[in-house]
Amino acid sequence: MDAEFSQLCEHAVPILLHCVTLPVGADVFWKQIEDDFQSPDWRHRFTAVERVVQITRFMDAYPVKNSQSLQTALANAFCYTISSLDDPHVAVAQRAALYLGTINDSALQVVLSEVIAQVDSS
Repeated sequence: MDAEFSQLCEHAVPILLHCVTLPVGADVFWKQIEDDFQSPDWRHRFTAVERVVQITRFMDAYPVKNSQSLQTALANAFCYTISSLDDPHVAVAQRAALYLGTINDSALQVVLSEVIAQVDSS
C-alpha cells in the first residue's frame, strides 16, 4: 500500500476490502490498524498514515455501503489517520496533514458518512 506503487494499490485495495468483509477479515484489519497507529515507533505510524490514505483513495463506494463491518473498519482507520494530525512526532503529523489533502472529494464523502454513521450509532 505504499504510495510509490499506486498502480498496484489501485488493484490491491478492492481485494483488501473484500478480505475485510470475510468472517475474520474485519478483526485482522482492525488489529493491524491499531497496532500500526499505536506503535511506539514513529516509522510505523508514519507508514500507517500512508496506507490508510491509499486505501481511501482507491476504494469504491458501492461495496463499502453494503457492508457494515467494512464501514466500521474504515471509519476506525480514518479516525486514527485524523488523530495522527496530533502525533507527537512532527513527521507523522505533517504526513497526515499533507496526505489527507490528497483524498478526492467523492472518497472523502464516503469516509465521512461512515464516520458520521458510526458516531450516530454509538
